[in-house]
Amino acid sequence: MEGLNEILKDHNEFYQRENGRPKKGVLNENTVIEIEFNRSNTLHKFTATNIKNATDQQIKIEKYNTDTSIWDEISDVGYMDFFEFGDHCKTHHINFTP
Repeated sequence: MEGLNEILKDHNEFYQRENGRPKKGVLNENTVIEIEFNRSNTLHKFTATNIKNATDQQIKIEKYNTDTSIWDEISDVGYMDFFEFGDHCKTHHINFTP
């Protein structure tokens, strides 16, 4: 369990806006992180913006509508439970724009 605190510290230092000396963090106020998943043969996209740290950010979840060829925003808070990872969930791509 000792190592978990070090991992959490490294995670928090990475996942923050760049500041201080020596510089820590790779994010800035314009950073956008997009992750696309194929879950149950449906493409989903998570977009993180306004990222201040690992827990303070704005997350948008969208599902690709093949009938209209547009992304439909998902507002159901419980929808995240749908993304419990299993063998049938594959990451398609991650787009990181610092």
